[in-house]
Amino acid sequence: VIYTSDNGYHLGAHRRPAGKLSGYEEDIRVPFAIRGPGLSKGEVVLQQAAHVDVAPTLLALAGAVPPTEIDGSPLPLGGGDS
Repeated sequence: VIYTSDNGYHLGAHRRPAGKLSGYEEDIRVPFAIRGPGLSKGEVVLQQAAHVDVAPTLLALAGAVPPTEIDGSPLPLGGGDS
């Protein structure tokens, strides 16, 4: 199971024009939670990541080697209890 979202599109928050190009929390932090076989329950990875890292992470969890031309890097997940 994977849960994620896009970053927020604020409409005038912080007295800034509409968009998502500022350094405020709602612009830079997005949820990403993943649970499944081989993942430790309650594991938290503090590594900075982006949505471009989701595909390489899923490929690595499936035991596949991500193609060299793919953007992003796999997150250090796995090795835990099911």
